[in-house]
Amino acid sequence: MTRLTVHLCMLIFLAALTPAVYADLSLDTTIKPGEVFAKLEPQLETTVKAYGDSHSADFGGSIGKYGTYPYFEGSNFSWRLNSEKYFSEIAAFVPDSTPVEDCRSNRDNPLNNYCDQARIRHLVCHLFMFSHNLLLEGVTPLNIKRDSRVLLGKPLCRSVKAMSVAKEIPNGMLVTLGYSDSGAPTDPRNDPPEFVTTVLLRFDDEGGKLKVEQDDSCLGNPNKYATIAHARKALKQCSGKK
Repeated sequence: MTRLTVHLCMLIFLAALTPAVYADLSLDTTIKPGEVFAKLEPQLETTVKAYGDSHSADFGGSIGKYGTYPYFEGSNFSWRLNSEKYFSEIAAFVPDSTPVEDCRSNRDNPLNNYCDQARIRHLVCHLFMFSHNLLLEGVTPLNIKRDSRVLLGKPLCRSVKAMSVAKEIPNGMLVTLGYSDSGAPTDPRNDPPEFVTTVLLRFDDEGGKLKVEQDDSCLGNPNKYATIAHARKALKQCSGKK
């Protein structure tokens, strides 16, 4: 065996011992979503629900706080960012009691008054990011703006359709959400119409602290991107214009 061959063998051996470095945000496919849920399940009550309840708007009287939905199916994934591992979980609660701007009470028929219902049911989805040792690293609201041409009340976040990396944006995550109208009449026989939008989140962990911000500059808010692929295509078009 030549000296060069020995040197190459040593380099290959050392490379095998060196852990992989994940610079940009990436999905960690070595851990399945079900395994992530199993790890996070104890945190749903003690951390996620506790956080949501403490940050929920209090409407007072017999209503009080609307409560927290601590778990959305399709939101549990393992992620890598700069060699750090994170777990995701999306929950929803009502963070504020601001009335709908153009809502007018129907004093002649209080039963048809949707104003209170519209703000009480204004569930906002929030992204919870946990470290690999299950410490809460950050909570980010996934804001869906109200289009008054479409919604009587406010957006009511009700489902997570998909989550993945943005690809076109370094350290970007795309989350596709389903939402409905908080002011829509409640009918136990039928669900209200569901709308879909996709939000872009930018991740940064400089200084050892995770920071996540929503960026609507390209995709708009709300939008009609119903899949991650469609949102990525839009991001690519925005990047090409710069």
